[in-house]
Amino acid sequence: MDVDDLRNGFEAFQDGLEWCDDLHGRFPDDGPEGSKGYCGRLWIEDTSTWSEDAAGYGEGRWYLHVGNLERQSDELAELEESLYDYTKSEDLVG
Repeated sequence: MDVDDLRNGFEAFQDGLEWCDDLHGRFPDDGPEGSKGYCGRLWIEDTSTWSEDAAGYGEGRWYLHVGNLERQSDELAELEESLYDYTKSEDLVG
């Protein structure tokens, strides 16, 4: 697989993410109540809905937790890439 194939795969992955106003409704066993974010089979949570006493509050707009990976950042694309790498490593995407 060359660099262009990887880039096209990542762009297709990004295009497949959709905004979800109710992650808990979509993922009742895992999505926190009142959470929003971008999702596919997994999600990146928008932390702007978090209360000030929540762990990680103010450490970045976007939050990702999959497997042993937990990251928070203001750069959505950075977390999308981490999520994409995880889904590739787990054979969740082609």
